[in-house]
Amino acid sequence: MLPDMAENMYDEIEIEDMTYDATLEIYHYPCPCGDRFEIAIADLREKEDIAVCPSCSLMIRVIFEVVSLPLFSCFDRWDDLLRRSPGLGNKREGRR
Repeated sequence: MLPDMAENMYDEIEIEDMTYDATLEIYHYPCPCGDRFEIAIADLREKEDIAVCPSCSLMIRVIFEVVSLPLFSCFDRWDDLLRRSPGLGNKREGRR
């Protein structure tokens, strides 16, 4: 860890103690400055483990296992697209 990072590391937090926002695909956790630490699920899947606060210099290390992360939400987005696009939905239904 770089010296600057060590100085700004606030804590180590279990991912279960963080809140997941499925719309933004981020985990967040309250920061002492009043904002919140954030880390994208894509970063977690890449084994990044540092969540940062956009308002101050503090960071937290996220304790997690990649296999415990939510599944990719692209399937949810595809289903939403099909519901909003009648032409695509009819093609999909026709295959069943």
